[in-house]
Amino acid sequence: MSEWKTIKLQFIAKVNMGQSPLSISVNRESIGLPFLQANADFGDVNPIPQCWCTSPRKIAKEKELLLSIRAPVGEINIADQDYCIGRGLSSICFFGIHNSFGYYAIQQNLSFLHRRSQGSTFLAVNKKDVSELPLFIPTGAAAAKEQAKIAEVLGAIDAVIEKTKAIIAKYQRIKEGTLQDLLTNGIDEHGQIRSPKTHKYKPSKLGMIPMEWECVALNQAVKVFSGSTPSTASDANWNGDISWLTPADLSVVKYQYIWDSERHLTQTGLRNSTNRLLPAGSLILSSRAPVGYCAIVPMPFSFNQGCKGLVPRQYVDPSFLCYLLATQKKAFERFSSGTTFLEFPKKELARFLLKMPKRNEVGIIEQRHISLKLQQIDSVLERHDETLAKLELQKQGLMQDLLTNRVSVEPLLKKRGQAS
Repeated sequence: MSEWKTIKLQFIAKVNMGQSPLSISVNRESIGLPFLQANADFGDVNPIPQCWCTSPRKIAKEKELLLSIRAPVGEINIADQDYCIGRGLSSICFFGIHNSFGYYAIQQNLSFLHRRSQGSTFLAVNKKDVSELPLFIPTGAAAAKEQAKIAEVLGAIDAVIEKTKAIIAKYQRIKEGTLQDLLTNGIDEHGQIRSPKTHKYKPSKLGMIPMEWECVALNQAVKVFSGSTPSTASDANWNGDISWLTPADLSVVKYQYIWDSERHLTQTGLRNSTNRLLPAGSLILSSRAPVGYCAIVPMPFSFNQGCKGLVPRQYVDPSFLCYLLATQKKAFERFSSGTTFLEFPKKELARFLLKMPKRNEVGIIEQRHISLKLQQIDSVLERHDETLAKLELQKQGLMQDLLTNRVSVEPLLKKRGQAS
């Protein structure tokens, strides 16, 4: 067993602070070394450069760690080739410990850099801060082997995490393509996606649409209601059991339905406002800072003035409408106005045009078929999202155990070997 000690980074690694090259030497034509200005060019593990440089001033070598030192502090990547690095980054070349182990050890103690970061315009750390970063590491004759074994265990779970992220990205691309097809062409009576080559289309205010579709104002598809906020000075209005939605609540919804809110009203709070409870199956749309987030409420909800409540009219499927409105976020933003924050006025929202299957007994069947196909993709995405969350939690626990010497790495390696 190795003896674990806390050692400052400067004694086991060389810290190289980035420096911006002359702007005349920077290009987007892949000429010279790839140039990284800051963590905006970071990927999950390796950078994704957008620019190149013909006269670099500071270079990070392949396999060195790349550390974001300003706005934000503490993001990490690994150089998969030589890079020119700007002043938003530093590179770290380990000479006293296993490189991959160092990568995880720094991740484990980024809170040190967060505490050291300072600045009036944006937070940053300097070379002294980075050099003094304390790392808890195995030392002694067996240290290199133990570090390598710990890196192997953590690297294995990272590989599974990256594989899961790749699957999620694949299905997100599938969903984007499917959304475009279904919400442009729809599904015919045989369950096939229509095409202008094989089906009849007609002109509308939103361009060519299938003969079975129509172009409607939003208030023809739903009843639109405004929300409100009761007095925050009265405790009697708050901390009850009535969910009260805001745009912030909607911004974190991924799969159509929203199940709760951060704040809740009492019955008194509901009575003391102009608010109303939306019935289950209604939609909530954020109309103010940020604009365009949409979700379905599975139970009665209240909401504030930054949202609009949408109650579907006859022959309008809530799930279909939610998918459709989610694709209109950029359009909502374009039509919004405001000097302090963007807001989509109720009158403008009511007149907002949509193209959709006709609102009749046949049309709502098509709406439901469309939403079912999209729900099937969402189901796969949600399942992989849950897997990813469990893996990241497992990695967090392993790092806490292995990088504090609370748990020996040997039993984990034996268990992994038996499983394989």
